[in-house]
Amino acid sequence: MRVGILPLMIALLLLSTAIPSYALAPLYEFNFSTGIRTRCLLFGEMEIRGYLSGKNIPLDFIPINPIYFVGTPYPEFNSIIASLVNRSYLSAIPLYSKGLVTSACEDVYVINISDGSVQNFENVEIHTNNMPVAIMSDEADLHFTKNISYGILTFIKMQMNGEDVDGILLLSDDDLNVEAKNGSFYAIVPLSTAYDTGEEGYAYILNKNGDKVWEGGAGDWVIVVNVNTLPAELLPSVNVIIFGGIEKFGVNVKKSNREANIMSLLSEIPEKFMSNGGRVMGSPFNFPDKYAFLLGDVLNGAVLLFNSTDEFFVGSESRNFSEFGLIRFDSGGFDIKKSYGYISTKGEGKAYLIFSGDEIYSDVELLPVGRFSLPLHPLALWILAIAFFLLFSVILKRKGERKIAGRFPLDIKDDYRKWIKYTFIGIYVVLFIATFFVFDIALNEIFGVSFVSFLSRSLLLSAVVLLSEVVFIAIAFLMFGFPIRIIVNSFLGFLGFEREKREIGKTVGLLFMWFLFPPYITFISNAFIGIIKDILSGMLP
Repeated sequence: MRVGILPLMIALLLLSTAIPSYALAPLYEFNFSTGIRTRCLLFGEMEIRGYLSGKNIPLDFIPINPIYFVGTPYPEFNSIIASLVNRSYLSAIPLYSKGLVTSACEDVYVINISDGSVQNFENVEIHTNNMPVAIMSDEADLHFTKNISYGILTFIKMQMNGEDVDGILLLSDDDLNVEAKNGSFYAIVPLSTAYDTGEEGYAYILNKNGDKVWEGGAGDWVIVVNVNTLPAELLPSVNVIIFGGIEKFGVNVKKSNREANIMSLLSEIPEKFMSNGGRVMGSPFNFPDKYAFLLGDVLNGAVLLFNSTDEFFVGSESRNFSEFGLIRFDSGGFDIKKSYGYISTKGEGKAYLIFSGDEIYSDVELLPVGRFSLPLHPLALWILAIAFFLLFSVILKRKGERKIAGRFPLDIKDDYRKWIKYTFIGIYVVLFIATFFVFDIALNEIFGVSFVSFLSRSLLLSAVVLLSEVVFIAIAFLMFGFPIRIIVNSFLGFLGFEREKREIGKTVGLLFMWFLFPPYITFISNAFIGIIKDILSGMLP
């Protein structure tokens, strides 16, 4: 007896410590495509694929006459200028950023618009500060060369010089590493040379020793870089990139390990991108500052959809969003295309939570009973529990000293009974405590909330989450733990473990709760969907 039970004890103890380290919540394969009305926002760690192609703009955007500069003392510069003489347009990528910093450039020319002079610098870095600029060339593509540890990304339509243009709005505390490619040279031009941007920034150039060798204000210069690829960093936290087209463009998103302050990022968005054609999401979410971290936890590895009635699929099952959608995922891939004059997003991945605006998706099998639908598996388990109880505790119950089938109940020595009883008491205590952490992990994966992570940030929210977990644990006990205990207790009592069955039954019941209940968290949550919708209606525009 001891040889058979000891491995079981060890296995249960190892399981109680190993299970919380794995994802317990179910994952649902999803995919969707957005329509013309839908606004899509991505949140999390990002890998940006593909590139943005420049927007064709008239050559006279640069307020210089190329013919005037053909005869300078700089042959390479003259060659670049000569290539512009017969062109009517350039490919441009306008950038709205707090700052741009290029890598060291071997050959740089600065044109002074006021007096027509040209200066040449070698092995220098170009810096801009609070100055919207355009990177221009005969052909210009912008590639993203480094992952973003946490970002918010969306596409916007805005007005630039009286014209509707498409752009990417990217919020992050990371520097944004980019490369301009496909050009034979690159001109960095202040947007203020063409129209009033409302910004009064400046630019400067540093040599390899870090000394400032040139500085200029807005609107009186053009910098020409004689290079085929121009690496640069865009400084945090708000970057808007205007483009003409998107080529094989996509974003891979997953949950970030960084703690994000979404409210701080949203507050940095300039008003011109928050209204009219550049409307992103209305005013920032109406969320108390002291609870802003909650928004960052929920919107981490997530996609938000506004004004959406788009169709989405979970496996082969089709449903529709109802104006709003939230998907929290383990990982997701989002392909971006421009067609018929609007930007569309095709997303797919594996999600912990899919909120369609009306309800949370759940694949729990239901049995219609009159006007109600009951979860099939717990109902079947309760029927099985009642059958076990009747069979082993009533029908096969021993009468007197006579054994059933000549063997049952088994004869078990008292020292073994004590060992079994107290061993399972110890295991049960460990598993009971671990149950709170198991459910905490499940709720963290599904909803992004955790009483453990909230302890150091808000005792009130931590208590609310813990109370919610107690409710879920109680429901899990009624649905799975209690009927499993009845099954185990009835069978073990028949075998002869009359005094030990309670501890064994409670332990086995807890383990079954761990494995069977997590898919029902979203099902039970739909009972509170009205409360959730009331909360969201106060947060969203």
